[in-house]
Amino acid sequence: YDETNLIVSGLPDTVDIKIEGPVTSVTQTKLLKDYKAFVDLNSLLIGEHSVTIQTENFSEKLTVTVDPRIVHITIEERVTQEFRVEPEINNRQIADNYVLDNIEVTPQRVMITGAKSVIDSISYVKASVKADESIQESFKQESNVVVLNKDLSKLDVVIEPQRVELSVSVQPYTREIPLVLETTGATEESEININDLTLLQNTVELTGAKQILDALTEVVAQIDLDSITSSGEYEVTLLLPEGVTKLKDDAVLVEVVLPNTTTDTESVTTNPNAD
Repeated sequence: YDETNLIVSGLPDTVDIKIEGPVTSVTQTKLLKDYKAFVDLNSLLIGEHSVTIQTENFSEKLTVTVDPRIVHITIEERVTQEFRVEPEINNRQIADNYVLDNIEVTPQRVMITGAKSVIDSISYVKASVKADESIQESFKQESNVVVLNKDLSKLDVVIEPQRVELSVSVQPYTREIPLVLETTGATEESEININDLTLLQNTVELTGAKQILDALTEVVAQIDLDSITSSGEYEVTLLLPEGVTKLKDDAVLVEVVLPNTTTDTESVTTNPNAD
């Protein structure tokens, strides 16, 4: 048939053939193996057909039985179409302290050839990341392209190229956590109160285990009122919460405006652990 423009589906790759006859003819046929089974589709048009499997090069002395003898096939237009490849990764493959930053596929598009009805049924063209251990660093790997229909059944098509390169980028897990200001020191007679203090940033970025960061609701910035002598900006060092590996900002600024004073721009570092 016209293999350039048409494609046949439903034809089995193999058939079972039983031969009966004189011992010498059976033995010779088994040894030579120059026989074949085929179907002639030259006269058939596009559509569904029932065809008889024919045989060739068997001795006339043999009785030849083919199973199956008749098969149902479909002749369709051969179609080649370009599809975008969707890279895929199971997030459970990524280590707890990391998140997927980006995943890219090269080339991004592939050519797929098959029967028109099969091409029309394509819903997904995927390339999946394979990882045996928890992913903690960026890497590249080759992956087979898989073509699926809407039921996630694999389709019989020709893919060019069959393999693509996946570039996976991961980074440590980070989260923005609200800052809360607390005070220590000063006596009840002190004229300084919390209303005189203002944090100059509302959040801080933390890096660490996802389970721990997701459970955090706030990070405390603690300022010692005994260290305040005038209005101005004071630098407060933040303590690293347990289970957190990194703070983007080790310290934050607190603006102090005391009653009946002017604001001073001088920055002073205070110790949050001071009594």
